[in-house]
Amino acid sequence: MCGQRLPDAGQGGGGGGARELLARVPSGRRAAADQALHAAFASGLNAAALAAGAAGLLAGAVVLVLVRERPGGAPAAAPEPVGAVERP
Repeated sequence: MCGQRLPDAGQGGGGGGARELLARVPSGRRAAADQALHAAFASGLNAAALAAGAAGLLAGAVVLVLVRERPGGAPAAAPEPVGAVERP
């Protein structure tokens, strides 16, 4: 594959067509191409996991900032029900 380009290689590998892609590679380079496909998949999976972890940590920080106890530890007063009548 030195210097050769496979048309739509990204589409074939990303769309589940790794076998078809490997079938178009010369037999002497098939093992290296298979290793490259596996490495590319693992790299993409790692990037996705890191992005998901970062999003989770950011969401946790936002929750801690937005949902915190009021100063003094006193809970907010409960609102009066609508239509409530004061009784003497």
